[in-house]
Amino acid sequence: MTTDTGTDRTQAKTTSAQKADQKGKRKDDYGKSSKSAAKLTDDARNDATSSASAAADAARKTVKDASEATIGRVTDKVSETKGAAANRIRESADALHDASSRFPEGSLERETAERIARSLSGAAAQVRSTDLQSVASELEYFARRHPAIFAGCAALVGFAAARAMKASARRSEPDHTPYAPTNTAYSARSYRSAG
Repeated sequence: MTTDTGTDRTQAKTTSAQKADQKGKRKDDYGKSSKSAAKLTDDARNDATSSASAAADAARKTVKDASEATIGRVTDKVSETKGAAANRIRESADALHDASSRFPEGSLERETAERIARSLSGAAAQVRSTDLQSVASELEYFARRHPAIFAGCAALVGFAAARAMKASARRSEPDHTPYAPTNTAYSARSYRSAG
């Protein structure tokens, strides 16, 4: 019986050792799995970061290209408008100069008209030669020095633009009033005169 007990003990030790080995293998497998999962997570994070960075770079490039194209179009339109405005100012100056010749030589009217014509010619030249950046800088400087005046002028320009747009909208709308002839017996004029 002692041998059986010894065998049982040996088997128990062997079984315990096998269980310990299996437990150790499981720990090793778990450790390896944890390490490989951590590596996969790091790889996925790095891939996501590089993909996001590439997408952000592409978006920045697209926005930059679009803004450069828009700035180019706006600059072209401003140059075109600036040239047209300078031409109109110059035409007004020429017309005023021609009109001043109709006044008597040395008269206050003639001198005033010629002075205004010269000022308009100078303004036309300045409008033609001024670039958009310098105008924006001057406006910003003026707005910082005189904020109340700038705000008032901006409000006036806004009101004037709104009135101009409203007036042009009225002109473009068709007249929906029905045609009513005024020389009939039922017109308001003939009704008043009849009563």
